[in-house]
Amino acid sequence: GDPVFVTNLDQWFARIYQYWYRKGFATMVAAGLTHVFTLAFTIGFSSFLFAFVDWAEVAACHDEASCYHLSHYIRGGETFLHDKTRRGADALALTYVLVFGIYWVWTALATAASLRDAWETRRFYREDLGLETERDTRAATWNEVVRRLGEVQLAGRAPWRAHQTSVANASSSTTTPTTTTTRR
Repeated sequence: GDPVFVTNLDQWFARIYQYWYRKGFATMVAAGLTHVFTLAFTIGFSSFLFAFVDWAEVAACHDEASCYHLSHYIRGGETFLHDKTRRGADALALTYVLVFGIYWVWTALATAASLRDAWETRRFYREDLGLETERDTRAATWNEVVRRLGEVQLAGRAPWRAHQTSVANASSSTTTPTTTTTRR
């Protein structure tokens, strides 16, 4: 079939570099999933602390006589948004959960898109650059990757179009810019 050409060359070369820098697809998957799960844990745990721990009661705990069992400081879900004395704090906690929940969904989708792009880059590394395994990618220097990119271009298999303009064409189409100076 006809070759598919890259529409955003800067972005494409950045992906080529990131794939090499992160040492292949497996490490990119591990890093992406770790980031998404770490963020989910952080948001979930901080949401729990923000919404369900009675910090006023915790602050009143000064010694063994004034402190209670841990369950005393944890609010049940049935009082969330129903306790009129905490309605403002509960609304703030709910806003926190919603905002950071949306942020987590956005991050998860961005990570999925990034991994989809990395999968396409993996195909290019394997089929076009000849770096067929993750080990080959990890062992390759950046100079080696660039050399192979050049070979792909010289062989006419590059997914970008190289425009060759002769000096005569370039000089005949250029005009001398005029400048005007305004004195005050």
